[in-house]
Amino acid sequence: MLSDLLAHTQAAFAAYSAETRSPGSRMLIKLSKAKMRKVHRLRSEWERARETERAIRDANDGLEQTIQQAEQRKIVLEREKIEHIELNAELEELYVSIFGHTPSSSSSRFWPRQAEASSAHAINLLTARLLAAEIGREKRAREFLLQGKTQVEKLVKDLQAALQHFINTGVATNQKYTRQLFMGNSTLGTAKAVTPLLLAAKTSSGKLHEQHTHARVMQPLMQALPALNILELHLLPGRGSAKAVDEKGLHRSIEASYAQARQCAAHVRREGELSRARSKELEERERELLRTCEASLAHLRAVRADIVVRVLHGEPSGETGSEGGGRRGAENAGEPPQQASLGEQDIDREARAALRAIVCSAARRTADGSGDDRDDLPE
Repeated sequence: MLSDLLAHTQAAFAAYSAETRSPGSRMLIKLSKAKMRKVHRLRSEWERARETERAIRDANDGLEQTIQQAEQRKIVLEREKIEHIELNAELEELYVSIFGHTPSSSSSRFWPRQAEASSAHAINLLTARLLAAEIGREKRAREFLLQGKTQVEKLVKDLQAALQHFINTGVATNQKYTRQLFMGNSTLGTAKAVTPLLLAAKTSSGKLHEQHTHARVMQPLMQALPALNILELHLLPGRGSAKAVDEKGLHRSIEASYAQARQCAAHVRREGELSRARSKELEERERELLRTCEASLAHLRAVRADIVVRVLHGEPSGETGSEGGGRRGAENAGEPPQQASLGEQDIDREARAALRAIVCSAARRTADGSGDDRDDLPE
């Protein structure tokens, strides 16, 4: 019985070996191994994707929490800003009730130090407002200048087309009646051909001068246009005028007008570049002036707070009028008498003088930086 079992086992093993050694069996085994490797690879990728998804979900949760905290912080800051504005308004009302609305108020004569600081801040603030208006005026002038640039480009194009007609007909090379007898036209035909171009050029010239005049009204620092002369239509050949030009004279006149138009185009481009440079310089000075306004306001409030604290504690306030008035108050305070406060007209005059100095300085800096040799800039 044992021998039968052993024989059966050997026969089964031999059959299995023969089956596994067959090509089909080996292929099935390879395919099974490939499928298993693919399954393992897909499972690994799925696990990595799952971990990545979990990390992204955690990051999103953290970002949402950060956004919520930022929104809450924004609400708190906006509330604090409103409270700060309200406190500033109340503080300003309190200071106005004590020291007056302007540096020249009746109560300001008792606080010369406060009046001086208030005058300085008022001058800085008014200068900043005037400078902002000057920047806007420069921008509007540049818009007119841009419209003038469009017109001068049309002008140059029309005059160039007229000159091209003279080149095509041989007038420019003095060959119309020698080598190009059948390519041109009569003198009257030439005048008739260039008349629409001259008419369009004169129209563009008028619009150019109009736009440039508007720009100079907005910004007097802009220079006037160079000379630009275009032949009058009644002086064209065949118009019956005693001063009418001939064909060559017409060509020379259009050549001169073309050269002047090119000069005007260069002038307009130059003024546009200078205007942009001035705007950039003025904007930088405006930022500096705003910082100066903040500093002067902080100084003014510090002076007012010091006066109020000294008065509440019964200490000398350092003002000429707070210790009995006049010379005795200045002696008790240990300080020389302060100058009288400025009136509204004085503040306006000082602010406009400061604005004039800023604008002239910016104009000279831009002119020097661009190599402009103009000598008619204001001091």
